[in-house]
Amino acid sequence: MNLEELNYDELLKMKPYDGDLVFNVNGMTADEYISKITEEMNAIDLSSIPIDKWDIVVTFSLAALEVAGDFFIGDPSFKHSLANKNGPFCKWLDKFHQHQAGSPMDYQGDGFSGGAHRAKTFAHDPPLARAIYGAKADEKEEKGAIKKTYNAALWAHDILCFALAIYSISSGKFIDCTFTKDGKYKWIVESVNQNGNPYDSCNVFVAIVRYLVHMLADFCSSASLPIPGFSLLTHFPDRDVEAFAMKLYRNGMNLRTMAMQGIPVALTELLMSLYIWIRSKGCNGEFSETAWEHKKHKLLLISHGITTAVNIGKVIITKAPWRLNLIVIARTFHLVWLVAAEEARLTNRHIEKLDSGILKARIESCKTLVLLDEAVYETENVDRMLRTLSQRMKETSLNIDSSIAEVDSEFKTMLEKIGG
Repeated sequence: MNLEELNYDELLKMKPYDGDLVFNVNGMTADEYISKITEEMNAIDLSSIPIDKWDIVVTFSLAALEVAGDFFIGDPSFKHSLANKNGPFCKWLDKFHQHQAGSPMDYQGDGFSGGAHRAKTFAHDPPLARAIYGAKADEKEEKGAIKKTYNAALWAHDILCFALAIYSISSGKFIDCTFTKDGKYKWIVESVNQNGNPYDSCNVFVAIVRYLVHMLADFCSSASLPIPGFSLLTHFPDRDVEAFAMKLYRNGMNLRTMAMQGIPVALTELLMSLYIWIRSKGCNGEFSETAWEHKKHKLLLISHGITTAVNIGKVIITKAPWRLNLIVIARTFHLVWLVAAEEARLTNRHIEKLDSGILKARIESCKTLVLLDEAVYETENVDRMLRTLSQRMKETSLNIDSSIAEVDSEFKTMLEKIGG
């Protein structure tokens, strides 16, 4: 048997693995999809910054300062507070209470007399409801439509109050309504004041200037302006609600007090932001900006929460609801929402990363099965080739043995002939 009979032509007869178990995912190969999943998993931020001793020290220190600010800056009933209308600051501010006399906004007729008339009129209701109470609408949120409707209602309040005031000044008429003892609304339109003197009219541009000057001057007065939306309470179809609202206003719940209540809140926010910025710079990018923002919100929630608890306790003990710090309470509830939402998102990101890991593992398992199937296929082909070669070698060996036997028989025959 020559070497040509022992070549590897059988290898050429093997059918290459056709990959009938190779699969695609969303138009990508398994390797491409695994790479995509890996990138997405690496992009998911699961970092959460723990609270340490310095966080506790700073948070409680700022809470103590904020509580002190609630008493000494924003409490209208505390005699040493800047917000007390009988204090030196408010008396100094009252010097700027100067505007043109004879405005229809200052109608002093029946039911509208005294400094509290500002809380009873729509025209004195500051058009700042959207700026103060507005919610940030998110197009991606399911509740985005609700927020838009809420914000639209605030815009409507601001526009209507502003438009009514401008029309009243420009036309020289006092226009408002009151809820009577008979349980009915009574519209009041007066072209003269309580003394019978007619109001002056003017064009719209002059009316706007007079309105701005009037509102700024009234803000500086001892009674100041009502908080935005307060006219809805003083015009509520329930005289008990109206009386309660007027009691709040007369005892100092007004726009100036609200503005001063916001000072310690803003100062706390500023100092906490500065502290978080310093800490983040010292970590050299170890945590993401989102993680630092979430930590800031948690620390602010603790600080504002302490101040809110003290403020509400003070109101309950003194039975003086006009001492409520509306700014810190609103900010605390807003932070509760922010922290809860971020914790929910963090939980969802954990679940998302876990699901992605499971999917990646399953695809890798499928890849392993494909490789195993290919290995089995190639092994079977090699085994078939080896069996074929072995069979051919056996046949060749038998032919060789047969040839040897023939040669041996001939050789013996030749020896017998020679010996004979």
